Amino acid sequence: MRKFGKVLSVSLVVAGIALIVTSFVVSQSYGKTTAEIISTVTSEVGFDVHSVKYSVDGVEYIGSRTSSGESVGDSMTVFYDKNNPAMLETPSTQLVPIACFLMGLGLVVGIFSFFKKKGRASE
Repeated sequence: MRKFGKVLSVSLVVAGIALIVTSFVVSQSYGKTTAEIISTVTSEVGFDVHSVKYSVDGVEYIGSRTSSGESVGDSMTVFYDKNNPAMLETPSTQLVPIACFLMGLGLVVGIFSFFKKKGRASE
């Protein structure tokens, strides 16, 4: 059982690190610009879906973002695919909290496995 705890601990920490690295690498393919909200529709579940106008290298695009608290005429930051600026993206930095949770859980499992082993050895 102690071996399982060590393997689980290392696996969780490695998975967390992999998510952070992946998040960083993927985020490098995004561009960032400011968009103007040109219209807003409230979805059935209460989210505001904004149509936004933004430009990249002098070319104007229209896309949509989901958020709350903004109104028509407001500016908001948007992220776009550098290879296809017409595609708005959601930054993968949302994976960072999940990665931190996995690494923390891995450390807790590892510490628990370590102390459980030491406790049995002293009996």
